[in-house]
Amino acid sequence: MKYYINIFVSVWFLLSVATSYAAEVTIVAPDGATPLRQPILVQVYLDTEDDAVSGIAGNFSFPSEMFDIESIITEKSIVSLWGVEPSVSEEKYLDRRTHITFEGIFPGGYSGVRSPYYRGKEPGILFSVMLVPKQKGNGSFIVDDIQLHAFDSNATQLPIASAVKLVSVPELLPITKIVSRDPVGVNKKSL
Repeated sequence: MKYYINIFVSVWFLLSVATSYAAEVTIVAPDGATPLRQPILVQVYLDTEDDAVSGIAGNFSFPSEMFDIESIITEKSIVSLWGVEPSVSEEKYLDRRTHITFEGIFPGGYSGVRSPYYRGKEPGILFSVMLVPKQKGNGSFIVDDIQLHAFDSNATQLPIASAVKLVSVPELLPITKIVSRDPVGVNKKSL
């Protein structure tokens, strides 16, 4: 009897680990910031793996002590109709992270970006965020609480995993003011 229980538990474990997802959200960003406090571009992509989808919702977050938001960009987004445009959540979280929530729908469905320059379909950009580093440290960008719905009569929820991208910020150079060498501020060549 123990033999059958061990086989059952082993098969159950292997099947639960091998769950595949119909689509994937990915985060494209540099692995680290520069010490010059230059903004970094973080892009959130959706790859539907050729499944037609009708809507997506989720939560993008990053460490509040490491970055400030310069802008949230939706100009090249594959989402044509936002229910909730990507914006900083007013809800208070205890995880010391800034949260950007989003909800979008795809009238007519979406299954990938097509182009005459490549075969098949490519992932499309959901939105981008420009972040300005403000403190040294190691952290992560996370997209979670994702709800992805199929383009069918029931808007069936599709399985999708969270996305994580690790990022580091080195020791940042101090902010300095640019001081004119001309104490009066007059250009002597024009005199």
